[in-house]
Amino acid sequence: MSPNPRRVDLAFGLLGLCLGLATLFVWIPADIDTGVIDTWRRVTRIGDSMLPAFATIGVLLSCLGITVKALTSRANPTWPPLHGSVLCVVAAILAVSIGLMMVTGPILAWVILGPDHPYRALRDDLPWKYTGFLTGGTFLVVALQALATRRIHWRMIGLAFLSTFVIAMIYGLPFEDLLLPPNGDF
Repeated sequence: MSPNPRRVDLAFGLLGLCLGLATLFVWIPADIDTGVIDTWRRVTRIGDSMLPAFATIGVLLSCLGITVKALTSRANPTWPPLHGSVLCVVAAILAVSIGLMMVTGPILAWVILGPDHPYRALRDDLPWKYTGFLTGGTFLVVALQALATRRIHWRMIGLAFLSTFVIAMIYGLPFEDLLLPPNGDF
């Protein structure tokens, strides 16, 4: 007998809510010293807990949506199994996206400026600080949309670039010394 999809969704949603709340209110404050916004010596900057807190809030909202849908759904649809091939494709998309984030800036700096200008010195200057994030983020959004819709349009690429650009600006503009991923690792 196969599991009831509504019960599975409800259990998954409630478990995610419990784990997300524990992460947000127990684990993150216990493990990270700074808050979401950190002010030190009259300098305001992003705290170390901003990204984990935002990611956890995203998980909480997703689990809340799953829980509400499971509680309000009247139908009893079949529950398709999660295919390993889809997981492998998503893992490959994530790997390529992170790879693009890591190599785009250094390769562009080397091609355009030559080997005499190391990327480490340029990583906080425009446009270099955004190249890897925009390239990898745009690829990630386009590839996942293409996987879901099984097609690619120019509008999809433009929307992916715009959304990645907006995320970069949200993080980059308020904090002048912020290094977007992966620039902090170089």
